[in-house]
Amino acid sequence: MSLPTTMKAVVFEGPRQVAVRDCPVPQLQDSKDIIIKVQATALCGSELHVYRGHQKSDCGFIMGHEFTGIVSEVGSDVHTLHVGDKVVSPFTVSCGNCFYCKRGFTARCDQSLLFGSAGLDGGQAEYVRVPFADSTVFKAPETISDRALLLMADIFPTGYFGVKNAIELSPTVDITQSTIVVVGCGPVGLCAIACASGLQPSHLFAVDGVESRLKIAQDLGATPLNFATDPEGMRQHVMTATDGRGADMIVEVVGLSPALRTAFDLVRPFGVISSIGVHNAEIPWTGNEGYGKNVRLQMGRCPVRHVFPEALKVLEQKQHQLGFMFDHVMPLRDAVEGYELFDKMKVQKVIFRPYIAGINHFDAKFPPQSWAPSHERVLIPIILPSAVAFERTTMSGARKSNADIEPFPPIEQGSPIELAQSSSADGSKNIGKNRPAASSSLSGRLRRVSQSFEQSELPEGFFAATGGIASSILSRQAGPRPVSSSISSAKVQPAVRGENALQPTPVHPVSEEGRAESKNDGSSAIQAEAKYKGEPPSAAPFPNGYHFPPKHSFGESTRLGLLAFWNYFLTPVGFAVTIYGLNVVAWGGMLFLLLCNASPAMCYPSCNDINSPRRKWIEVDSQILNALFCVTGFGLAPWRFRDLYFLLQYRLAKKTEALRRLAGIHRGWFRLRGSNELPPAAGPGTINRDEFQSVSRSAIPFPETKIPEAPLTGVRARPTLVWKLDLVIWLMVANTFLQCVLSGFMWGMNRYNRPSWATGLFVALGCGVAGIGGYIMFLEGKTVKSIEGVPVSQADMARLERDREQGIWHFNNIKDKNLDFRRKGGKE
Repeated sequence: MSLPTTMKAVVFEGPRQVAVRDCPVPQLQDSKDIIIKVQATALCGSELHVYRGHQKSDCGFIMGHEFTGIVSEVGSDVHTLHVGDKVVSPFTVSCGNCFYCKRGFTARCDQSLLFGSAGLDGGQAEYVRVPFADSTVFKAPETISDRALLLMADIFPTGYFGVKNAIELSPTVDITQSTIVVVGCGPVGLCAIACASGLQPSHLFAVDGVESRLKIAQDLGATPLNFATDPEGMRQHVMTATDGRGADMIVEVVGLSPALRTAFDLVRPFGVISSIGVHNAEIPWTGNEGYGKNVRLQMGRCPVRHVFPEALKVLEQKQHQLGFMFDHVMPLRDAVEGYELFDKMKVQKVIFRPYIAGINHFDAKFPPQSWAPSHERVLIPIILPSAVAFERTTMSGARKSNADIEPFPPIEQGSPIELAQSSSADGSKNIGKNRPAASSSLSGRLRRVSQSFEQSELPEGFFAATGGIASSILSRQAGPRPVSSSISSAKVQPAVRGENALQPTPVHPVSEEGRAESKNDGSSAIQAEAKYKGEPPSAAPFPNGYHFPPKHSFGESTRLGLLAFWNYFLTPVGFAVTIYGLNVVAWGGMLFLLLCNASPAMCYPSCNDINSPRRKWIEVDSQILNALFCVTGFGLAPWRFRDLYFLLQYRLAKKTEALRRLAGIHRGWFRLRGSNELPPAAGPGTINRDEFQSVSRSAIPFPETKIPEAPLTGVRARPTLVWKLDLVIWLMVANTFLQCVLSGFMWGMNRYNRPSWATGLFVALGCGVAGIGGYIMFLEGKTVKSIEGVPVSQADMARLERDREQGIWHFNNIKDKNLDFRRKGGKE
C-alpha cells in the first residue's frame, strides 16, 4: 500500500506555540520499524511541560506519545505485526535485547526513546514511525474499547504499577483489612484508585486539593480528603481509621517533595510508600526519621511494556468507570484549540482524531452513556509475579521521562524530559528526519533565537556581578542541600525552596525586622510549634516553622564562606568570573603600583619620560585592563540594551508586560507591585493552579515560569521601587557607553598624544557606575533574603533545635548582630 507524501501533524514551535503543519509522511528507517496510520491520539498533561515552556526543548518535532492506529508498513525484520493490525504503543520504544529488557526491568532499556520529543516524532499526526516494533507495540485486544486502549499507552499501566508495588512490599498484610492512601488525583492517581478499589481494602483514601478530582475519586470508591481546606482533618481521618497507626500502603503520584512528605506522615511504621511521581528534590525526611519508622520506600518509572498484560486484565473490568478521561474528542486540525483548552484546565482530557470533521464519539463498541463513573466495586486481583519466564518479545520496556508520570498539570513540577537521540543500525543519528521544512527555515530559526534571547539571563558585568554574588552568597550552599528548612522537620512541615508546599501558608504582616507576625487563625495547614516557655518573640520560628540560620563565629563564617566560594568556583560561570576577576585585580594592582612609582628601577632616564620602562608598562597595563573591561562592557551590551528596550516600552508606551519581563530577568532582587500579595506557595511550578487564577497577572513576571521560588519563611518581600530598576538599567548602559569612550581614547590615540586624564577618568567612571548598580542589587537582594529566607543546612537545623531545648534563643533575623542570649538573664 503506497502512502501519501505529506500529512497533517501537530508541531511544537515554541512555548505555548503549536501548529498543525503539512509534514513529510515518515519512512521506514530500519528493518525493525513500522509505520502506523493513527486512528486516535490523546493529549497528555506531561506535554504541557514543553508547551508551557517549563521544559527547554528544541522546536520542530511532532508532539504526542499516546496513540493507537493501524499498521500501514512493516520492516523486513518485523515478525509479530502485519499490515492492517490495530495496535497501541507505549509512550517509549524499547529494544527487547539489552540487559534490562531481558530481566524484565524494561523501564531502563538502553535504547529507550520518547515519542513526541526532539529524538523521536510523536503520534499527533496522520502517520507515525515506531522503531523496535516487535518489542514495543501491542496488538489491540478485542476486550477493551478504542478509548480504553489509549489509556494503555501510558497512564493506566503507571497507576497499576504504583498499586502493584505497594502490595508486593506488603506480603504479610491482609488486603481486605488494610488501609490504602493515594496522594494525588490526577489521571494517573485516578487510575491507581480504580485499581486499588477493586482490591476492596478496608479503607481507601484519596488526597488532593481540587474538589472536582476528589468527586471523581469518590465515584471510584475512595474517601476524599482535601488537604487544601482541611489539612488537619486529612490526617485525623487516616489516623482514626487505623487506630492511630497510619496507613498500611501509600501510593504517591504527584512528584513533589511536600507530597512525598505527606505520604511519610500518613504511613504507619513498617508501612509502604510506593512513589511513581517523578522527584527531582531530596527525600523530604531525615535518616533519623526514616530509621525511626522502618518505612519501605519504592520509587521509579513504570515499565509499561512489562506490566501491560497485567494492567490490561484490570482495565477490562474497570473501563466503564473511566470514561471521564475522555470528555473532549476533536479533529486533529483543531489541535491548537485543544491545547489551549487543556492548558486552561477546561477539559479533563483531549483526544485528537486525524480523520473526522468535528467533535464526536469515536467508540461504537461502548457508547458514551455507558461511561459514567460507577460506585460499583469489582474485585480485581492484582497479579503478583513469582517465578515468571520472561519472553523477549514481552519484556521490552519504556523508560519514562522526568515529566511523564503525572499527566495532569496543576499538582506537578516542571522537570527536564529525557530526550534520547535515536540512532540507526549503522550508528548514524536520525534526529531531524521527517521534520516539517517550515520549522527549520531561516526565519523560523531566527525567531527561535530571538525568543531565547528575550528570556536569557547573564551577569551584569564584573562589578555588577560582584554585587549579585555578594547578595546571593547568603543562600549559597556550603555543603549538601538541606532536606528541610524548618527547625524540626518531624514536627513541622517544612517550607522547601524550589518546591511548592501542598498547602499555601497564609500571608501575615511583616514587622520592621522582616518577620511575620504570627496569627493563630486556624487557617494555616502549617502551624508553628508551641513556643517554649520564656521564648522571646524575636527568637520564635515563623508560623510555618522556618528559622534563619544562627550567627556563626568569625572562624566558622570564614570557613563556610571559603567553602561556598569553592563550590561557586567549580561551576563554569564561577570559574570564568573568578579568572576574570583575578586578571582585573592583578593588572589593576600592577597599574596602581606603577602609578605610585613603586618600582624606581624602571624610572630612567626619569619616571615621567615617555620612553621610560615605567611609562611603557603603564601603557601595556592600561591596554590590557581596557581589553578586560571590553569583555563585559561590550559583551553584555545586547542584554543591557534589551533591558533598556523593555524599560522604555514600560516608561514611554506604558506596557506593563515589559515591566513583567524585566521582573523575570531580575527576579533575584526585584519584586513587582502586588507580588507580596501572591500566595506563599505560588512558584514556577504552581502559578497555573486553580487557586492562583484570580491573582492579577501584573504582579507575576513574564513569562510566568520566571516567578521567584516560594519564600522559605512563608512571607513575601515588599515590592521594589521601580526607580531602582530604572537606575540599575541606566547605570549598566552608561557603563557600556563609558567603555566605548575609553576604548576610543585607548585605540584611537597613541600614548604620545592621548590626554593624561582620559584613561584614569573613564576607568573610574566606568567602574563607578557598574559598582553602584551592583551595590543597589546587593542591597535589594539582601532585603529580599532577609524577608523570604535563606536555605538552612542540616547542621544549623540541629543546632537550632538543640539550643532551643537548652534555653538558648537565636534571633530569627539575618540582620541581628548578637549571637544568642539565654533564657535567664537574656534581654532582647
